[in-house]
Order: sequence, then structure tokens, then C-alpha cells
Amino acid sequence: MRPEQVNDLINLQEKKLDLLKELAESLKYGKCKYHLVETDHQFKRYSLYSTETKEVLTHGSPSTIRSFIRIRKIELADIYNAAPLILPTKPTEEEK
Repeated sequence: MRPEQVNDLINLQEKKLDLLKELAESLKYGKCKYHLVETDHQFKRYSLYSTETKEVLTHGSPSTIRSFIRIRKIELADIYNAAPLILPTKPTEEEK
């Protein structure tokens, strides 16, 4: 095999990997009922959208969004990109 062929094969494999990652993300998104989008990076403001109706349900700080989902009994598993809403846990004695 010539070096050009090896490079082409490597590029094709990288594209394949990127497409598989994109497919995995789209499948994950398809299972979610809500999507959390950061609207202001500097002040950490977010908007929570319904993926079914594409409407903004609420917007504000992470604590405002957490209050909204707690009142509406929305599970974090149903929110795409819910990581900013998860509060850091305090380390246990074993972790210290």
C-alpha cells in the first residue's frame, strides 16, 4: 500500500468516527423532551426549550431552571445538555 492510500484510509476512518459520534448525539437528543441552551456565557444564563413544540419554557440562571424543573417534576434524564444544572456534590470522607 502506498503512503497516499494509507493517509486516505486514515482520513476516511476519522470521518467515519466523527459521523458515528454525531449519530450517537442525535439519537440521544431524539430521546429528550427538553433542550437546555446557554444564552449568555458571561452571566451563565440558559433557556429551556421543548423539543416537541420548539417553544422556550423558561430562561434564567441555573437555579431558576432547577426550580422550574422541580415544580414541573421534569427528570434531568429528559433534558438534553442538563450538565449545567447538576450541582456539584460535596466530597465524602473517603474521597478526601
